[in-house]
Amino acid sequence: MHKKLIKLFFIFYLFFLFLPFSFAFAQERILELEYPTILGISLDTVNTQLEEYVLYIFSLSVVISGLFLFGTLVYGGIKYI
Repeated sequence: MHKKLIKLFFIFYLFFLFLPFSFAFAQERILELEYPTILGISLDTVNTQLEEYVLYIFSLSVVISGLFLFGTLVYGGIKYI
């Protein structure tokens, strides 16, 4: 019984050791994702550097905070009236 368990463990170990090689062909596909243009900044999913992602996220946060600020001002104006 103990030898069968060791053999079974060894088989599972080898199976999971070589499992990632079966998914190596998935790396050849290009991402099928298109980011929306924000403040004139658009991203290319193939050749985008880290700096472009940071600039895009910063621009997105500026837009979201601006919308939040506008909503807060409208709410405060309504409460003031």
